[in-house]
Amino acid sequence: MAILHPHGYLIITEDGVTSAEHDTLLCPHCQGIIVIQPGSGKRRDYCLKCKAVTCGKKECRACLTFEQKQDRQRVAKMNHIHFLTESGLYVAS
Repeated sequence: MAILHPHGYLIITEDGVTSAEHDTLLCPHCQGIIVIQPGSGKRRDYCLKCKAVTCGKKECRACLTFEQKQDRQRVAKMNHIHFLTESGLYVAS
């Protein structure tokens, strides 16, 4: 499988000597680094919505980008603070 646009490059060295070099990708769903190793047998997925290779983790099968996850966390935090403020349990410093 040819990777047309790798996101990065990994160089592994041992005792100052390069032992391996690989192209890398970034999973659009979790921001995990995917090391491209053709023939490794590692399962990867492809997201049709993102049009990108994903890391293959179970939690990354649904299309939810890292930015969308962050937005959901921010909204949940703001809702929690609003709830605590309304109930008198939170005082802004």
